[in-house]
Amino acid sequence: MASTMHHIAIGQLYFEKYLSNYSEYEKNQFLLGTIAPDCDKQKEDESKRMKSHFIDNKLLDDKLDLAIYIPEIEKFINKYKDKLNDPYVLGYLVHLITDKFWFEVVMPIFIRKNLDIIDKEAKTINDLKYNSYVDWYYKSLYPDFDIHDIIIGAMVFGEKVEFPNLLEFDLDNLIVDEINYDGLQMFLEQTYERLKFIKDISDEEAMEQFLQKKNDIKVADLPTISEFINKCVDYCFSIISDN
Repeated sequence: MASTMHHIAIGQLYFEKYLSNYSEYEKNQFLLGTIAPDCDKQKEDESKRMKSHFIDNKLLDDKLDLAIYIPEIEKFINKYKDKLNDPYVLGYLVHLITDKFWFEVVMPIFIRKNLDIIDKEAKTINDLKYNSYVDWYYKSLYPDFDIHDIIIGAMVFGEKVEFPNLLEFDLDNLIVDEINYDGLQMFLEQTYERLKFIKDISDEEAMEQFLQKKNDIKVADLPTISEFINKCVDYCFSIISDN
């Protein structure tokens, strides 16, 4: 999955480009939607992640199939089509489309570059064992997200745009019923504690910290991630505008 910072950064850029008529409250509800599905993505309970991300495909054997991570966008739209004018529902849809883009476009790039590291016997993505991929993902790619938080947070929010206070998001009367909202509150508290430094960090400080850590990036290089974030904003809009 794309990281929380990837999601909320895409949400902020989508807001700036396409939703500038939103009130501050509507903006916050939209941004809440862009990260809410991930409150149920614990590794130990895949059924919750599949439900919150509208995923129907299941692993059939021990081979990797990225389809098990790709949300069924039409399933969400069919259920909530009449509610897409709700900022939270729209943000939730942006999250699902972002994950679709992540696993259809971005992850294959990283996997192909690291085939030998993931599984020395694999010649193509289709040859990869699921467990080998998961082990590589959490050990090699996942730590990169902490480094992304520093520079992406400063690039998108930084000194010009205030990072939203996740503890002040309104969780009352949210429409999408595929997630546990007690879990969402806990997720927001944990995420706020992890990312609250962004509201105080300057662009210069962020770049200095990033330069100190950039050599620690193992998989997800910043140019590819930056391109992903910018392209995904328009990709989300193209799908949403068709519905």
